[in-house]
Amino acid sequence: MVIILLCTSCSSIVKSSKTGTLTTDYCRPNFSYQYPEIVTTLSNHEDSTIIKKFPEQDYALSKNIGILSLLSQYTNAKDPLKKLIAKQKVSDQLMITNSGINAMAAELDCNGERIQQLSDYLGDINNKNIRKLTVGSIILGAAIAVSSSLINNNNTNKAINIGGGAAGAALGLLTLNPKGRRIQMDIQRNLLRNIWNNDNSDKAFPPDLWNILNEKSFSNSGNKSMRETLKERWQLYAFNGQPDTGTLKLFFGNGGTFRADDLQTMSNMYNELQASVRSVQQNMQSLMLKINTLNTEN
Repeated sequence: MVIILLCTSCSSIVKSSKTGTLTTDYCRPNFSYQYPEIVTTLSNHEDSTIIKKFPEQDYALSKNIGILSLLSQYTNAKDPLKKLIAKQKVSDQLMITNSGINAMAAELDCNGERIQQLSDYLGDINNKNIRKLTVGSIILGAAIAVSSSLINNNNTNKAINIGGGAAGAALGLLTLNPKGRRIQMDIQRNLLRNIWNNDNSDKAFPPDLWNILNEKSFSNSGNKSMRETLKERWQLYAFNGQPDTGTLKLFFGNGGTFRADDLQTMSNMYNELQASVRSVQQNMQSLMLKINTLNTEN
């Protein structure tokens, strides 16, 4: 009976209206974006002209969001009207990229908060169960002590002490409760999977943002892309090394049965990804300031 109780406590799945709401992916957009094609190449002459005018990261950002040709038109135009039109097109593309960054950051933030709430909810249930088991253990210990003092029959006393000791040990094990209750959550749009597998074939990330996340020049070291750096941090801090097959399937597959600590880890990963996405706006700010100074440099 004790073994059955122990297994039930460790493996039971929580089902409620709260979990039903939070396990539904209400963060994903209910429509698909139509992204414009990104042109990243220029003629050698145009390219060399732009390279001279922009720092390395500003040039790389311009290339990955597809405004190199527009910048070439803007910097080389002699007609004020053509220059104005080119600059407006540059501004439009910068606005689209910024909007995509904000939309992706909002979805990541929403998922991080949603999964954190699930983790907190499961954690509260586990803590309540531990408190109940602790109280039960105290009451059981007191009952055994009182029974031993009131019953004179040695055999009966021994039976009570043995049975009570076994029950107390079982309650102690349940109080430790290293796993706790679990929750079933299906994940179809798994943004963490795109990062882990380096695969954006579903176009969950805007193409320009995806290019930026895979551009090595945007990382502090310049040797690895933000996506690669983020994956390495997950390996080190979230999984303590290379995760096993089951963990990979749980975090980067289509969902499964999660414990509170799994959900906490996943929430942290979404928040880290959101921070990386938002950091691109620093590069955007640098590029926009540089473009704004081109007139004074000409």
